[in-house]
Amino acid sequence: MRHLKISLLAACLLPLSAVAGDHAHDEHKHEHKQETKHEQHEHASHEHSSLDAHEHGHARLNLALEGQTLELELESPAFNLIGFEHAPSTDAQKASVKKARQALSAPASLFGIPEAAQCTLDKQELESPLFATEQHQGEHSEIHAHYHFTCANPKALDELELNLFSQFPQLEKLEVQAISEHGQHGATLSAQKPHLHLH
Repeated sequence: MRHLKISLLAACLLPLSAVAGDHAHDEHKHEHKQETKHEQHEHASHEHSSLDAHEHGHARLNLALEGQTLELELESPAFNLIGFEHAPSTDAQKASVKKARQALSAPASLFGIPEAAQCTLDKQELESPLFATEQHQGEHSEIHAHYHFTCANPKALDELELNLFSQFPQLEKLEVQAISEHGQHGATLSAQKPHLHLH
């Protein structure tokens, strides 16, 4: 299960997508029904992901930095990271799934976390129907990756140079929503603009 903080981050920063000029979000505007706080916490990240994130070429990254704790959550259609969304049937497709999973299992490099920040990966969760032992055909396969780091020198986390675009050529735009001691902000990154400034 994803951490509550990331779910809350996705819910609290929802309006920032409009501020950041997110055309993908504009195409998927929706109204949230009234729910109890518990239901909102349970469904905020999932609903926002299902309705807003599934556009080929586009993905979303939620980032939360609090004290020495850094949390990252990447949500993307499988097509952006693997090149297809159905259960792999050929050796080449199975190799693509394996390659993507290996890349996602090395988040410090993938997200360009500065060595000076001395961040240690405490926990990671990779979720996708394509990673399951038994795979079923679905209309929209997505990949969710959640990472929890402890950083001995969080002040060095002033900028991340995301290597997602070089690792996954099908990824064109990454909508980022970040919260830290410096406040909340949104950004749209691309291969031409891979740097995320946190200060």
